[in-house]
Amino acid sequence: MINLHNVYKHYQLYNNDFQRLKEVITGHSTAEVIKALNPISITIEKGQVVGIIGDNGAGKSTLLKLISGTASPSGGTIETAGRIAALLELGTGFHPELSGHENIYLYGAILGISRTKMDNLYDDIVAFSGVEQFIHQPVKTYSSGMFVRLAFSVATSVDPDILIIDEALSVGDGNFARKSFDRIMNFKESGKTILFCSHSMFHIESICDRAIWIDDGQIKMDGLPASVVTAYNATMKIHKSETHVIEIADTPTEQEQEKTQENTQGKLAQFINIEMTIEDSIEPYPNQLLNNHQKQCVQSGLSNLIIKVNFESDFSIKAPNFAVTITDESDFNMSSACTLMDNYHINRNSEGITYIELHFPKLNLLKGNYYLYAYLMCEQCIFIYESAPRFAEFEIVQHSNELGIVSLPHSFK
Repeated sequence: MINLHNVYKHYQLYNNDFQRLKEVITGHSTAEVIKALNPISITIEKGQVVGIIGDNGAGKSTLLKLISGTASPSGGTIETAGRIAALLELGTGFHPELSGHENIYLYGAILGISRTKMDNLYDDIVAFSGVEQFIHQPVKTYSSGMFVRLAFSVATSVDPDILIIDEALSVGDGNFARKSFDRIMNFKESGKTILFCSHSMFHIESICDRAIWIDDGQIKMDGLPASVVTAYNATMKIHKSETHVIEIADTPTEQEQEKTQENTQGKLAQFINIEMTIEDSIEPYPNQLLNNHQKQCVQSGLSNLIIKVNFESDFSIKAPNFAVTITDESDFNMSSACTLMDNYHINRNSEGITYIELHFPKLNLLKGNYYLYAYLMCEQCIFIYESAPRFAEFEIVQHSNELGIVSLPHSFK
């Protein structure tokens, strides 16, 4: 259990060392006070999986540091029961000059685990992390991915009662990330308490049974993940609209392309080809010329939208799920389709290749520009093997003056 009562954290910001000295001599502080976290009270029961969401700088990481004990509160009380293992920012709990081998035992000592028990856990920790070749090298020479793999392996192998994760998994490679999510789900099923801080709203809804939205150092909302995420996304959409932010993907540099090619090697599942086609029940509406290429037009309530996909997957995993989302120009999800939700059975040929067609008949979205995103996901639709953001764009045109974003079936009587 975790219990916070009126806990807050303030930092003092000094312009120079003289200002600090003056405070010591006079007892009067002129430093600027930064309120990282305002007084909050939270009770988290044993076995709950709680997602922490909010903008950068909202106070999420500060909250997790206070709970994990890596930072002290400026006021209030914190009560925890059981061993806590935390994956916070890179560097927490590890000494850069020590080897991976030495840091494993250092981390265990910090958690109060005996040397004998760490000896018994050591081989499993190293094997899970996949850094056997570099285990005797200083961790300062590790890549960020290697560092996270080792830190996650240690933190989850010591059988903590409370596991705290602060966006650390976004650094690991694809195969390790899949193993990590499997281990997190095992923790959840065994009744462990998990605090999961992430900007991935999909994972917050998929993994957590409670979500807490932190905004400007205080709790904005606390409740079921679906309700909290919906409210958070609505606020983010308003904010984007007010600031007129439009994100346009730049052409990848040669370095970025090489990195992408490296990341696609050895993937458990990946796309071979995805395409979108339009079937019109009446004469097709002329396509629009956009940046020297044709943007396809879809006639509201008349056109059929068809997505054809080929993907390959390794037989070492269960057949992956395929999902598509339709978003507007601000990336707000308008609708989605998923093989898991529709109980569609995935068939693979002898080479591990799958072909699927997804049909949206007589698409009833109303006028506007829309984008398609595609995903290959694990059998539980929690881990994403590969995504294809905005792989297609289309414009909805309509012949009526109906307002809104979708035409719902209706009648007057």
